[in-house]
Amino acid sequence: MKNVFNICINGIIFGIEEDAFKPLSDYLEPLKAYFSREKDGSEIVADIEARIAELFTERPGGAATAITIADVNAIISTLGTPAAIAGVDESANTEAQPCAPRRTARRLFRNPAERYISGVCGGIATWFGMSPAILRIALIVATFFIHWLPILYLVLWAVIPLAKTTAQKLEMYGKEVNITNIEQSVKDNSLDTGSPVQTFFRDVDSALGRFCRILLRIVVLVIGLKLIVAGLMLLVAFIVWTCLQDVLFRDVVKWDFLAYEEMLRHIISASSYQIFMICSVVFILLTVAACLFWGAQLIRPFKTGNRMTHILLAALWAGSAMGIVGISLREMRHFTNPNSMSETFTVPVTDTLHLQTVSANMKLSNNAVTGLYFDKSQQRFFGEPTLNICHSRNGQALLEIRRRALGRSKPDAFDKLAGIGYQVAINDTLLQLPDLFSVSPPDRWSFQEVHLFLYLPENTIVAMDEGVMAHMHSNAHSRTGQQEYLWRVTDKGPRKIK
Repeated sequence: MKNVFNICINGIIFGIEEDAFKPLSDYLEPLKAYFSREKDGSEIVADIEARIAELFTERPGGAATAITIADVNAIISTLGTPAAIAGVDESANTEAQPCAPRRTARRLFRNPAERYISGVCGGIATWFGMSPAILRIALIVATFFIHWLPILYLVLWAVIPLAKTTAQKLEMYGKEVNITNIEQSVKDNSLDTGSPVQTFFRDVDSALGRFCRILLRIVVLVIGLKLIVAGLMLLVAFIVWTCLQDVLFRDVVKWDFLAYEEMLRHIISASSYQIFMICSVVFILLTVAACLFWGAQLIRPFKTGNRMTHILLAALWAGSAMGIVGISLREMRHFTNPNSMSETFTVPVTDTLHLQTVSANMKLSNNAVTGLYFDKSQQRFFGEPTLNICHSRNGQALLEIRRRALGRSKPDAFDKLAGIGYQVAINDTLLQLPDLFSVSPPDRWSFQEVHLFLYLPENTIVAMDEGVMAHMHSNAHSRTGQQEYLWRVTDKGPRKIK
């Protein structure tokens, strides 16, 4: 049984056995005393402690396993002793053994000292021992011929880690991670000066890098400003749309019909409407917040709060977007299957048939674009039927009324057909046609339609009043005209009488 102490190295808490604590302390104290005389001594000691913490973490079990005397000896053997750094022979009775610097295999990191954007090209160039400028020029030229190279660059950016610590930078250049190299790394701005050619390209890289960083900063500022402007515009639009929707439709757009929310309420179910509106509000407000936040972050970076809060907000934003899409897809299923029914009436055969419009005489809100009407007092939709005058091939005079509606299924669409109200009156040579058909509440609007097909024998005269010509639509045979009151039925369809 051994006593175990808790120590903190580079911000990481380790457990250490009692017999290993003193050797580790005796190792670190001389290092601190030696480097305290150096200009960058505190930074060197911090990098050494960071490397020690990294090596302790790489042990089997990591920080959860107590540090033993063997682990401390392994650290000392890897990094070297303070006496070796100071040039003092630790053993006067043994012959000094010169220690040549050892080079290890290079590890691939993104090079922070050679980066313009992410350091990918600088890291790959360092790994191969070449100039980053040559690799960048080759990459730019190759992009004109290989269009997926930018995607590969983004993948490498995400996969290759950035060399943050001194140890990682030494491993990137293939140098042994010991106290001597750590000290030299801190003192030197560049670990590898390279050949004169590499130095020249590095100077070119430095100047080009400054220009690219300035240009990139300008682009980032512009993007940040655009995000803020977009967020503010979206916020203003949302406030206007929410608070002044009726005024906007009635006075500005001159929309004599239902406002957006009213129309939506009469198309989708009540439960779907509530969920859709909640998801829409959450989605818009979070989008506004994201635009303002990231715009400000790009213009002037600042520290943010808890990362978990950002994750939860992002999940809430994605959930609201999925809710909008899900409700939309769910409600679209109610308009996927059409169905129709028709009924036929016999019309007396006569030389002249009079068509008269029966007006609804109601105050209706009208959507002139689609020919759709709404009675707010009865909460009922109305629509305009279409009239098609055709030549009867068997000599009979018939009126066919076709009703059409959309539904979630064929039976569902058929049930909605029963809610379409349209009655005609045939009185000898007078045919009375309502100018509108109605949709009985509580049926919602499902794109109901009523089409009239009037089949008449050849040479029959059709006399229309102004209401018929104003509200009815003829088929392809009578597209021309419909400005006259009298029409004659021919074997090719109706023709106006001059």
